[in-house]
Amino acid sequence: MKYFLFILVCSFSLLLQAQLPSKNISNKNTEDHILIPGSHMYIVPAKGFKLAKDHMGLQNANGALVLVFDIDGGNYSSNTATFTRENFERKGAKVLEFEEFVFNGFPAKYIHMQGDDLMKNHTIVFGDSTFSASVMGNYDASNEMLGQEMKASILSIIYEKNRKVNPFETARFILNDSVSLFKFVKFTSNMFMYWPNGVEDKENEEAATVFVTQMPFPEGSTLFTISETIFNSIKRYGTIEKKEKERFDVMNDFRFYECEARSMLNGHEKVLYQFVAADKGTAIVIQCTSPPDSKKNISEFKKLAYTLRFK
Repeated sequence: MKYFLFILVCSFSLLLQAQLPSKNISNKNTEDHILIPGSHMYIVPAKGFKLAKDHMGLQNANGALVLVFDIDGGNYSSNTATFTRENFERKGAKVLEFEEFVFNGFPAKYIHMQGDDLMKNHTIVFGDSTFSASVMGNYDASNEMLGQEMKASILSIIYEKNRKVNPFETARFILNDSVSLFKFVKFTSNMFMYWPNGVEDKENEEAATVFVTQMPFPEGSTLFTISETIFNSIKRYGTIEKKEKERFDVMNDFRFYECEARSMLNGHEKVLYQFVAADKGTAIVIQCTSPPDSKKNISEFKKLAYTLRFK
């Protein structure tokens, strides 16, 4: 769990704007490459790594993760504008390597850094004006051999830009959005996004939204601690009042927790609705935001959440 959450925090810092350097990495597909379902990427896994069950990427038996973010419709330059050695060092990371190069024809940035005493991280970010992709891997800081193998794996990536991707290839859940006002619009950064009537309105900060994400649910975790982790990450954007209307229950053979909370995020008053469920080592979080005066949105959020099924 700690590896996954560390990567999620890192993912909010994806970044770059620079002239293309002379180094050029150009990979060819081999029999060792495998497709990362839900993405345009093929990779040669490091020894002991297999496709992950609850996120887009790879994992090994010891909890080391490689997490893939494939942002279709993003913009590499704007998404990576703060991806600099100086910025990571300012945040307290120890930067071990930092490079810019051409990666399979796309501008790229690579960093190898250590965020704390226990973990090190490899990240590559690449793209163009139509997409931004990144791959991040975390490993035990004392295992240098694994770190070298993970770097080689990440730099083996092939990006097939024209591949038609099914965003639900890696989903461990099913939601029936036909019963709710909120319809699936797109998948990006390991989040499934739902908007009213299936129309994205990201310029409207008052718009109601539903974000669905899946994450590991290791032994010892609880639905409440998952909820608290998500709410604590949201607090970076404002304040959240005490949770209300909390409920633990069982539905479709799995346990779930739901709650509501008043908040002030980015200067706008919001009502948050959260639904957290877990089954067979995977947690699903349905995080919803709405203007405070819309009871209808809360009802529509619940209609969608209550259709949840695990695959």
